[in-house]
Amino acid sequence: MLLSFAKPLPRGPPVGGRSTSGGRGRLKLLLLIIPCVLAVWVPLYNIEEPSLFGLPFFYWFQLLLIPVSALGILAADRIGKSRNV
Repeated sequence: MLLSFAKPLPRGPPVGGRSTSGGRGRLKLLLLIIPCVLAVWVPLYNIEEPSLFGLPFFYWFQLLLIPVSALGILAADRIGKSRNV
C-alpha cells in the first residue's frame, strides 16, 4: 500500500482573491534573478583592477554580491508578505 503524506496544492487565487501575477510579481522575480545573473556572468568581473585593500576586483566583487543577494532576497520576501496582508 502506497501512503501519500503530501497535501494537494490549492487551486485558484490565494486567500483574499489576489493573484501573484502583476507588477509586484515581476519586481520580486527581478530582485531574485539579478544577483544570480551577475554571479554566473563571469566575464563581467574576470579582471584584476580595480583592487580594493589589495584584493583583485574578481574577489571583492564576489564578496560584494553576498550582501547584495541577501538584500534582494529580503526585499523579495517583504514584497511577497505585503501582498498576502
